[in-house]
Amino acid sequence: VFCANDIMAIAVLDAARIKGVAVPQELAVIGFDDISMAAWPSYNLTTIRQPVVPMMDESVEDLLRRIDDPEAPCVNRLIPGDLVVRGSVRLPKGMSSGWVITKEQDHE
Repeated sequence: VFCANDIMAIAVLDAARIKGVAVPQELAVIGFDDISMAAWPSYNLTTIRQPVVPMMDESVEDLLRRIDDPEAPCVNRLIPGDLVVRGSVRLPKGMSSGWVITKEQDHE
């Protein structure tokens, strides 16, 4: 289950625990945000970490550009996040939890 945010994913983990569904053996859960609670041992949630600082930098840059030129076209930018691998998903053989998988990208 890929959840829209970590709070929803944590609720899925809690519901699975209540229903006796084994995570990650019977159900894999991934969140989005990498809130601090996602790393708690009781959740150990695999999640996508949003690149907040680059997102803010790009947003402010775009806002200032649009203030200078209100007719400037909107710009869509892809700013990849990091996959933070923890214990809520089954891992390939030889891989342990605790990995952060990132894709570097030039933001210019």
